[in-house]
Amino acid sequence: MPDSHTPEWHLLDCSFAQADAGLPLPVRNLSAAGMMLQIQNLDRSDPPGYRAGSMPRGAFNRNVINIASSACMPSIPVACMASGFDPVTNPIQWRLVCRHILCRYCNVGGYQYKSAFDVFEREWRGQTRAAKFSIFGNDSPDSSCTYSDGSHLMGGHAILQVAVAVRGAVLRDFVHLRIGAFNPTPADVMKYLEQQLAGADPNVTSMILAIFAHEAGYRQFNMAPQSQASMTFSYTRGFHRDPAQPDCKVSFAWPADPPNFPNVAFDYGVGISQYTRVGNQTISSDMAWDWRENVRTGINLFLTSKLRPQLKAGMSWREWARAAWAAYNGAGEAAQKYAQQLAASPDGMKVSGEQVPTSFQIAMLRAPAALSEPGPWMPESSSAVAV
Repeated sequence: MPDSHTPEWHLLDCSFAQADAGLPLPVRNLSAAGMMLQIQNLDRSDPPGYRAGSMPRGAFNRNVINIASSACMPSIPVACMASGFDPVTNPIQWRLVCRHILCRYCNVGGYQYKSAFDVFEREWRGQTRAAKFSIFGNDSPDSSCTYSDGSHLMGGHAILQVAVAVRGAVLRDFVHLRIGAFNPTPADVMKYLEQQLAGADPNVTSMILAIFAHEAGYRQFNMAPQSQASMTFSYTRGFHRDPAQPDCKVSFAWPADPPNFPNVAFDYGVGISQYTRVGNQTISSDMAWDWRENVRTGINLFLTSKLRPQLKAGMSWREWARAAWAAYNGAGEAAQKYAQQLAASPDGMKVSGEQVPTSFQIAMLRAPAALSEPGPWMPESSSAVAV
């Protein structure tokens, strides 16, 4: 960093290309040949100011729901008006597609930043032999999920379609939904960590708990909209070499995320672990929307990239923890201060002063199996009548 610079020097780019590339808008074909299919219980209006294919980030319609703190997709009740056909013999197909375009700034080195984004998308499908059913619920025996399930999470702007192919026509309706999420409780996170770290050395467990409690206070999601943040680059924090230079306060702004969306810092630190998009580290939809995957990824980063390389012969657990904590937060004075804070935390103080065994081994936590790609969705029907 030069000794003399302006706030603009820190920002190389603020364009956020593709930030408004939303989901394609389906066509409604509500009736044909005396038959009709229409969603009745959900708000069928577009979000205020919505343009077809855009990404709604502000006000929304009444269809706002949230993923539970226990990390499972919310039950979505759907009631359709179905006439002129029998869903028992002609099942209604449903399709839920969700997209979230996450925008923040990446540190490209030397305290300079450029705009960056990730496009997350996930899909679920199923069918029902009843006009009233529940997606992700267990109270609809006539409804089944045919692709993905409630254990695969994601929120954002979603489009829920219902469709039926009958007598040469495809009837189709859809609604917009916004899916947010609630934070896990500390007890939720602790239970997950206990399961994942079963059999691990208690010192390693304490090192990990200290990081998660400090980084985001177990906050995977932010209850308020997120659209801007500021950062002061100062001599006292080690950002430049000349104490005579004034502090440089930089404002970072990005396309807004609505309430109950992933808690992401201006420099792309995501969720509970504040896993950061930098260098060769990438962010997935699971890391952003499933706090369990965020925790698992953060643990693996700490174990393999920060903890393991810091071990030296004769080190105590406490010395090893301090070295690894500092490496987890970067380098220099700020990293050492971070390590000191964690060492003084309730979890950090549980780390032993005894020597680390020479035969100690570190094991990574395994990721869940990936889903296969879904097949083609129902085709448009030339004989259907658009309404």
